[in-house]
Amino acid sequence: MRTRETPWLTPTLLITISLIPIAATTNRMLAIVNYGANTEEGAERFAEFPLVLITHILFGSLFLVLASFQFSRPLRQRFLRWHMFIGRVAAVSAVISAATGIWLIVGFPTGPLATKVSDALRVLFAVALLGSVLLAVRSITLGQKSKHRAWMIRAFAIGVAGSMQAILIGIWFAIAGVLTPVASSVLLPLGWTINLIIAEAIIRSKSKFSPIEIGAKS
Repeated sequence: MRTRETPWLTPTLLITISLIPIAATTNRMLAIVNYGANTEEGAERFAEFPLVLITHILFGSLFLVLASFQFSRPLRQRFLRWHMFIGRVAAVSAVISAATGIWLIVGFPTGPLATKVSDALRVLFAVALLGSVLLAVRSITLGQKSKHRAWMIRAFAIGVAGSMQAILIGIWFAIAGVLTPVASSVLLPLGWTINLIIAEAIIRSKSKFSPIEIGAKS
């Protein structure tokens, strides 16, 4: 039995989830651009050469928004050519965002809450994002749609992990009142890990209640 399709529900849910990391990174971008007119901690690290950070933020945000529409089966079926075009743009955006993210970690001064462990983990997950997107592209070129979907879900989970990290940091602030470098080194990878666990559960789930298949069919 088929139920009424809801093509915009999945994109709306995913874009809503993406708003936290998009808002946070946009605020950081504005802080860098307007450095001197604000006092955001760590803004001076990028003040002399903000282009890499701005590129990372813009393309990372673009990836999250575009990818949100890719997971709607009704939209894929109705607008297949657009789905393919947007998919290419989203993949390129993810690659640029991951590459510039690695550049920011390796080539710029360490942030106030960063440790060698947290920086290494940031690079690891940036590489994981890059690898997931490339494997997704390879899978679709081979006609392996299920594998393509799985790798895109993993890539999105990594890219949108800022939302989970914000929740974890908020809980930490409520309990401890201050974020330390050690706490940051634990909470950031924990956010990525939780998101990837959720992603794997979605990939393996056959339930019609899968968040990225809601309204597609029953």
